[in-house]
Amino acid sequence: MRYYLDLGTPYLNLNSVDGEYQDLVMWEQLPDAARAALNDSSNFGKAEVPFNDEHYEEHLDNAWPL
Repeated sequence: MRYYLDLGTPYLNLNSVDGEYQDLVMWEQLPDAARAALNDSSNFGKAEVPFNDEHYEEHLDNAWPL
């Protein structure tokens, strides 16, 4: 997959280039300072962190099919 930003709109596209694999990092494995920073909405202006304590459950519920 490749990430693009076109006229302000981000999207992903499949390609044939092999990429790197990254280990999965669980929320509990993050250092306390990282979790605190992600939970502090003042760090990101108007942007919403979808996987912080405030928003995660809502996004998970919305991901389930009807």
